[in-house]
Amino acid sequence: TEAGNLVATNLRTDLFVDVLRNNLVMGQLGARVLGGLTGNVDMPRKPTASTIGTVTEIGSASETNPVTAKVTLSPKRASAYVEVSKQALIQSAMALESMIRDDLVSGAGVHIENMGFNGVGSNSQPLGLRNTSGIGTVAAGTAGGFAWGNFVDLESACANANAEPDMLAGYAINTK
Repeated sequence: TEAGNLVATNLRTDLFVDVLRNNLVMGQLGARVLGGLTGNVDMPRKPTASTIGTVTEIGSASETNPVTAKVTLSPKRASAYVEVSKQALIQSAMALESMIRDDLVSGAGVHIENMGFNGVGSNSQPLGLRNTSGIGTVAAGTAGGFAWGNFVDLESACANANAEPDMLAGYAINTK
């Protein structure tokens, strides 16, 4: 009943503030992305090399065979949906459909990368780095504290596994 009913409110869609999301880093660290897949994928690999030995001048060489294996990749699904009324699409002051699409695509990217780090390897989740056995890990200090010696240990773990650093290598750590 007073002047407060006369104050206009401006919806500033040009100042839209989106949710803060985790940065996607796996691609920068060398993760290979296989696009356009429609089914399972088998990748051959050689986990063990041939064994070479020395012999005397007239000695016989020992037979050796490299060991081969394959890694099988199978599809996993990440999904969500947003129910939007026709009236909301018509009356929204901003491009609601593109905002929702961007939200779902960005959320899927963060979810997929999270599974790349933390997936448990079930039928619905890929096996993430943290749960992959046989890869090198280096424990940090308590509560995530990192000292210079931890960085040296990281470099040493990679070098001892004959992993050559290149432009697509690095470390993923959190801010703790």
